[in-house]
Amino acid sequence: MTTTNTGHDHPRSREEFDWRAFLRGWSAEWADAADPDVVDGHGLREAREQRWLGFGPADPKALAVWEARAGGALPPSFRAFLEVTDGWRMTGTPVWLLARTEGVSDETGSGGRSLRLTDDSARVDVVLDPLDVAEDGEWAVRVRVAGSRAEPVRYPSFRAYMESVHERFLADADAQADADALDADVDRARRLALAGDPDGALALLAPAVRARHPRALSIQEQLTELLGLPPGGERAAPVGDTAYTVRELLPKRCLTAKRWTSLGSVPNLEGVRRDFPAVDPAVVEPVLHAVFDGTYRHTVEGPFGEVVARAREFARWGCVDEAWATLRDGMREWRPYDDEEQVAPLGLVADGVLGPLLTARRGRELLTSSRTAAVAVTAKPDGLAWLVAEDRRFEFKWWLVLARGVEPADLPRVLGTERGLSPHPVTVARRLETAFHPPAPPLVLKDSPGKLVVPGIPANGLPSAAAVGRAGQDTEGEGWAFALVEMAGRGVMRSPAPAASAVSGGLVLSVGSTLNLDPDVPTLRVTAAEAGRIVWEVTVGPPGITEPEARGEVPPALDPRRHLAARTATRDPAAPARWLCEALAAEFGVSVSRDAVVLGRLHSLEVPRWSSSPFTP
Repeated sequence: MTTTNTGHDHPRSREEFDWRAFLRGWSAEWADAADPDVVDGHGLREAREQRWLGFGPADPKALAVWEARAGGALPPSFRAFLEVTDGWRMTGTPVWLLARTEGVSDETGSGGRSLRLTDDSARVDVVLDPLDVAEDGEWAVRVRVAGSRAEPVRYPSFRAYMESVHERFLADADAQADADALDADVDRARRLALAGDPDGALALLAPAVRARHPRALSIQEQLTELLGLPPGGERAAPVGDTAYTVRELLPKRCLTAKRWTSLGSVPNLEGVRRDFPAVDPAVVEPVLHAVFDGTYRHTVEGPFGEVVARAREFARWGCVDEAWATLRDGMREWRPYDDEEQVAPLGLVADGVLGPLLTARRGRELLTSSRTAAVAVTAKPDGLAWLVAEDRRFEFKWWLVLARGVEPADLPRVLGTERGLSPHPVTVARRLETAFHPPAPPLVLKDSPGKLVVPGIPANGLPSAAAVGRAGQDTEGEGWAFALVEMAGRGVMRSPAPAASAVSGGLVLSVGSTLNLDPDVPTLRVTAAEAGRIVWEVTVGPPGITEPEARGEVPPALDPRRHLAARTATRDPAAPARWLCEALAAEFGVSVSRDAVVLGRLHSLEVPRWSSSPFTP
């Protein structure tokens, strides 16, 4: 029903709507997703710090003036909005600022005055239409591109319009989360490639390649070229004129152009120039001609450059085996130019002397030689946050012990187990373990009105197998060792910290995850002990389920009462647990490699059954 709004009363919507809670939640979601290095201008930095995209309430006098302009009462949802905030920062949309008192204007039409909620700088007009009024007094909102003759998009009310913008914001945030997940997969694939697993890297890259992720395309091009596989379709655009672009990618692309050029034809210089718009043509042309003539010589800085020169000297005299052995064994000296993209010495394929040696078999030999140590200085530590709902592998209870100043081989003594380290990884160790124990019934949790049976959790608390390894160094150079149990069994969170610290003499951290009905909302407890006594303890969990708690001499950076107020306002119930893992990693310099745990073959350790120790600081 369309009517003209002429009264001065303020009809209310049939359904009460909490604008303050809605806008506060929106602001918190935006603040958590915003990149602090990008947020700037228009007061956005201050808005992020205050976690509020709005302003103060509109002046009642201004509201009265607006109603006089409109010739009647303002639409109820719009008026309720203004009572909470005088305007809204519309980040991520063609509209920068919406419904600001000083920016709202009236437009006289054939049947009344509409209210335009955007100023002249906006690329989109948002207008409240007084000729399209519902029974509850709501005016329709019409949105159109400024200056366009296209039919505007209609929303039944201002509230409906704002909810639609918020839904688009959430969809964009989800898309960004998907992009972040692809970034993580590409990082993991790069580490796999550098560790000598090109096939695993290519498999992990597949989704990112389908999504045309630039770094995924670049890494795929390097791997497929050296493996002798067909090109993977679309190629990544070169980035700037970096050393990797000029010394590695340019000669390889010139070689590709040579392969597609018939014998005796002129090199397609223009095609290569178009591929490298940021590189000086005076650099591109000599490389292209040298590759076509077979006179190109790949040069590398540092010790690996000396390896390449020695290998070329062998090869040019026909000593192919010696040349190849020199090149293959010298890969330990190789360093990437770029810590985000390069995984192999791609430019070698275009070398007129060494390139022909790089058959598919030899290329695989190069790629399957581990280059992880060569890039250790550029690798980013995994930290601990990946343990929190990272994948279904950790959907049940997990338990992590971190001991400072202890070597992994000493963990059996520190944790009080009679058995030493096993060379078998956790999965094999668990199979060997269960072969000598009777099967246990599954754990049954009471869940009204029935019961929930959680398979895979032994009810009799059998000893668990823990993956063992190093967990980095702190700022004082003290090393850390870790023992990680992926499925720690039933019961309360384990706390071997006091006894373990008494044996080791150093700081021991015990991080335990509870068994929640929802695996994506873990509760974590960290117990820290030194010299046989607990010195502090922190517990965090899903907002509304687990209250943050800190007892003892908790480091300020780990006190949840100081840092979790913003996190609990997010839509992610796992945010507190993730924050605690991130804070632990930052405070103590600890990191557990995800690839080492999930993909590697770490030593294992049978850990005893521990119960929680009372907090006695």
